[in-house]
Amino acid sequence: MKHNESMRDGVDLAPGCWPFTGVQPFLDLNVRMNQANVPYAVHEGQIENWLVDLESRDESNRGIYWLVWIKLFEATLLCGGNYADNGEYQAAGDLIVNPREIQVYSEKTGEIIKKCRRGSLIEQFQTPGQSRNDVIQNLSRNHRLKVVKPPILTYMFDRMRMSSFVTAAYLDWARTRMEQIADTLAFLASWQIEDGLGLHRKLSQSNPETRSFIRSHLCRFDDYLFNLTGVAIQDAANNPDHPAPSLKMFICG
Repeated sequence: MKHNESMRDGVDLAPGCWPFTGVQPFLDLNVRMNQANVPYAVHEGQIENWLVDLESRDESNRGIYWLVWIKLFEATLLCGGNYADNGEYQAAGDLIVNPREIQVYSEKTGEIIKKCRRGSLIEQFQTPGQSRNDVIQNLSRNHRLKVVKPPILTYMFDRMRMSSFVTAAYLDWARTRMEQIADTLAFLASWQIEDGLGLHRKLSQSNPETRSFIRSHLCRFDDYLFNLTGVAIQDAANNPDHPAPSLKMFICG
């Protein structure tokens, strides 16, 4: 899926949101992402480490903060699209639908237990000799669930949506690609393709028309916006009083 050229239409930028001081940490994070061989050598844990680093700066009132955020979001999208295109359901699902952390709170004891990310609550809480129905009743009557860490793509998108810094055009394009990841996973599942090897086998055994049809339902994201945000971050640091026109794709005035 190629980038959307209509995103180039934006609003005028306000130079006041680009103060020069304190930009080195943003530049360092930009360099680390550039050097990381996204998406092939990057996993969710690395993405989360970058996100923790960025959020620890608590400078969400600055345009350059949101440029780095967008670049990290682009890196995450590239990883999700690559996972989906290779039939890695679990890895892609972790980024887009599976919360990173859920807490289970017992109203009887006050105990808080972290839900295992893999597997069901029933499997985690069932004790020897306890029936499945008893576990379900106990959980529904005496426990509450709290999503502490949403899926990283969903979390990052919601933060951008509420920021007032990120353009509507970029948000629309971001949402479209998140939906494409989900659609690709659903498409491969409907064809009973279990993994990347199964997809390769299916493509190699299909006629040209079928191969084209299958490939048209893959993400196939390009890294244009990932690279462009890197350039925009550098420009914002070097010329804080004269933001580059390309920033209008991402950042509101």
